[in-house]
Amino acid sequence: MTQSQERRWHPSNEWIFGAVSAGLFLIVAGTIFIMTPALFDKIIAFFKDLTIVKVTDMPIYLPAPAFPRDHLMVYSAVMQFSLMWGIVEIAVLVLRFALHSPDNKKAETLGNVAYWLGSYYLIQKFLVEETRWFEYWALVIILLGASLIVRAMFLAAVRESSR
Repeated sequence: MTQSQERRWHPSNEWIFGAVSAGLFLIVAGTIFIMTPALFDKIIAFFKDLTIVKVTDMPIYLPAPAFPRDHLMVYSAVMQFSLMWGIVEIAVLVLRFALHSPDNKKAETLGNVAYWLGSYYLIQKFLVEETRWFEYWALVIILLGASLIVRAMFLAAVRESSR
């Protein structure tokens, strides 16, 4: 077996990333619950506070907390999760490069990094600092689009460099 064949990542090994990610997800989620006292009760209170609210200057009604500022602890916990999960995704991306994972998997992970770190920023700015509920959700939609563009740009760059 040549050296390049030994280093090549086999698609049958992709389950390893799934198993590691699932384990790390549980560790990160558990850590957030340990770091945030009574988080489960605060999450229940958040959902009990949801009401149907008219979106400003629009004839549209969507769910929103009746008292958004009462749930800063929940927003902060989700913000911490986003940061920690973004860091995990960076580590997974580094592993994907080191283990020569397929380009589409690297692109997917890179898009995930963009999404989770962007989510951290949006929660900090639009929920924790100012609590602008509907603006936050509009920006999440934009962030999803941006993460897809990051994936596409990576794949385009890889394909261009392989020509």
